[in-house]
Amino acid sequence: MLLRGHREPTSEHCGQCARLGLGTQKHRGEVSKLRFVRYPASGASVSAVPLSRSVTSGDALNAYLALLSPGGPTSFLEAAMRDARAAVTGSPLALWLGTLGYLVAVEQIGHTVRLASAAPRNGVGNRKSFEEAAKEFGDPSLTGADRGILYDVRCALAHEYGLTGNHKVFIYARTGALIHRPLSGALRINLVEIWTYVEKLVERVRAEHARGAVAIVDGVRPEDVFAMQFSVVP
Repeated sequence: MLLRGHREPTSEHCGQCARLGLGTQKHRGEVSKLRFVRYPASGASVSAVPLSRSVTSGDALNAYLALLSPGGPTSFLEAAMRDARAAVTGSPLALWLGTLGYLVAVEQIGHTVRLASAAPRNGVGNRKSFEEAAKEFGDPSLTGADRGILYDVRCALAHEYGLTGNHKVFIYARTGALIHRPLSGALRINLVEIWTYVEKLVERVRAEHARGAVAIVDGVRPEDVFAMQFSVVP
């Protein structure tokens, strides 16, 4: 299957990661109510959606935040959520891969959109974009340190597919608090809680957009955001 898009990835330290469009369902029971989307049949390819006219910010946001429509284009955000959900509900389960997909979705949102009422920002910087998206759209009970830890989990999975990220050591679990800080040693991270956190964050982005309260980050054109979608072709 061929993936083709318009947007060039950016890389930096924390870093040498491109703006990935991984994908996302939830853990059995936790995620059973979410939609499950199959990949294209063998032989199908994926191509960018062409621009047929000038694109407004409204057009771009509608396309980027649209839910999956069978037979229609799929946004990079919806692809990330779809694939992450599939990973954590499939057989066999792919818990780490699905968690990475969820966390990459948060970073992608931070590179792309912001609350219109928030301070203007340009979406540059992987950590900054992740933490700003988490701050603007995520659970407000999380502290700045909590948001940083979630980004460090993203780095542990993205760079090494392991348990260490940005000088922190993690234990991955499926019960307990989202983040448990022992007096010493590794941080205990509940992966299921990460999935729930991101699902609610994405719901919040879409709800705020429905209220007209979401804007594209500075320096990103509507055409760039509109191009963050693809269609399946025979």
